[in-house]
Amino acid sequence: SSFVTICAGEVYILGTDTFSTTGVYMSTLQNRFGCDSLVMLNLTILPPISTALTNTICAGDTVFVGASAYSSTGVYTDTLTSFFNCDSIVTLDLTVVTVGVSIAPPGVLTCQQTSELLNATAATTLGTLSYQWTTVGGHFIGSTTGPTANVDDPGTYIVTVVSTGCSAADT
Repeated sequence: SSFVTICAGEVYILGTDTFSTTGVYMSTLQNRFGCDSLVMLNLTILPPISTALTNTICAGDTVFVGASAYSSTGVYTDTLTSFFNCDSIVTLDLTVVTVGVSIAPPGVLTCQQTSELLNATAATTLGTLSYQWTTVGGHFIGSTTGPTANVDDPGTYIVTVVSTGCSAADT
């Protein structure tokens, strides 16, 4: 009696018989003296392994499937080798999120113009943008969580936008 495991798509040859489906088979072989010998074959066919992955990354990041690297939006299929040396098919549905932001050139604070409205323009390929303004040496008047920020002191002003865990900033 012989127990054999092979991968889907393969065949097992025993004497002059060829097998390609799971089952128990009897096969007659001849030994070197020409005598018949009955052999029982217990054959197991391993099905292909398929895995579907969905992933979202930020622009500039990379996802690896086996030895393949992906950094652009798309659907990718890779064939890897499983533990039993059979095909393992991985399908990756990848979305790359791009976030961008810029602050319009501000006016100058003077004795006559004691405040200035900073205006950020932002875009993303996925999700909803959130804004956060910060400063080094400056001062805000009012909210710091929208596309605009009112300031009344010279300084360095930074806006950071975030969408789907991805961010961009401008000064």
